[in-house]
Amino acid sequence: MKALSLLVPLEDHKALLRDLQRLGCVALETAEAEGFQALPSQAGDLRQTIREVQRALEILGRFVPRKKPLLSPRRDISAQDFWDEGLWNAGLDSARRIGQYQQTLDTLSARETQLQAQRLGLLPWQHHSLPLETQGTRTTRLLPGTLPAAIALPAVQESLQQTANTAILQPISSDKDLHYLVLLFHESQEKEAMDHLRPMGFALPGWKGLEGTAADNIRRIDLELDRIKGQQQAARQGILALGDQYEGLETTLDRLSQLLSREEAAERLRSRGSVALLKGWMPAAREEDFLRLMEKNDCAWQLREPE
Repeated sequence: MKALSLLVPLEDHKALLRDLQRLGCVALETAEAEGFQALPSQAGDLRQTIREVQRALEILGRFVPRKKPLLSPRRDISAQDFWDEGLWNAGLDSARRIGQYQQTLDTLSARETQLQAQRLGLLPWQHHSLPLETQGTRTTRLLPGTLPAAIALPAVQESLQQTANTAILQPISSDKDLHYLVLLFHESQEKEAMDHLRPMGFALPGWKGLEGTAADNIRRIDLELDRIKGQQQAARQGILALGDQYEGLETTLDRLSQLLSREEAAERLRSRGSVALLKGWMPAAREEDFLRLMEKNDCAWQLREPE
C-alpha cells in the first residue's frame, strides 16, 4: 500500500471518493484543507527545470544523434521506476552537466572569436619592432595607424612635410585595403599632422590596452587558442560521455510534466475557493490506474511510501 493525499474542489470530492474506492483505496478521510490558499506555487520552478531538461536533450541530439526509427514508440516504464528518486536525481544531474558543458562551449567559442579577430588585426603589425604601448619620447609622439591602400604614401609624405615639417611616415606593411604605418612627429606639430591626415582616412588601430610587440601578442594569442581548443575538446567529450542518458532524461522530463500538471491543478484549486483534503491508502499495484484517474480530475495529489 502507498499513502495517498489529494486536494480536490469541495464540490467534486464525493465523486472522486467513489472512484478511489473502486480502485481499492481504503481508510479514506475527508477534511477541509485549511491554509492551502497561502501555499506558494512551484509551477515556475518546474517550468524552468523542464526547459533545462529539454535543452539537454536538444544538445545531446546534436552531439550523439539517436539511431532509432522516426515515430518509434517510447519504452515502457513501470510506475516504480517512474517515481524512483535515484533515477530522478540522476536525470536532473545529467541535464545539469550537459547544460554546463554547453555553457562552457559557448563561453569558449565567444572568447575564441574575440581572439581570432584580435590576432587578425595584429598580423599586419607583426614586423613592427616597437612595443604597442610605445607613445614616443619626452618631445616626440609616435602614432601607429592606417591609410587607405589607394593612397600613394610618397605623395602623402611630401604633402605632410609641407604642413608639419617634423612628421615622418614609416610604412610597416600593406594589403589590398590598407597601408599600416607609424607616424612620428614633434609634439608641437600634432594638430597640424592630424588635421592633414584625418581627411585622407588616417585611423588608429584597435589594440588599446595591449602591451609588448605585435609578434609577442600573436604568440600569446596562439597559446591561448591552443588552450581553448583543449578545453573545447574536454567539454565535447563530457557531453559524448552522457550519450547513454536519453531514456533517463526523457523519463525525468515526463515526471516533471506530471509534477507540473499537478502544480497547475493546485493553482486552479486555489482560485476556486473551498478545497477538500482526502487522505488514505492505495494498493501499489493500482498506481498506473490511479495516474490515469488523476489525468481526468482537476486535483493535486501525492503518493508516498509508508513510513
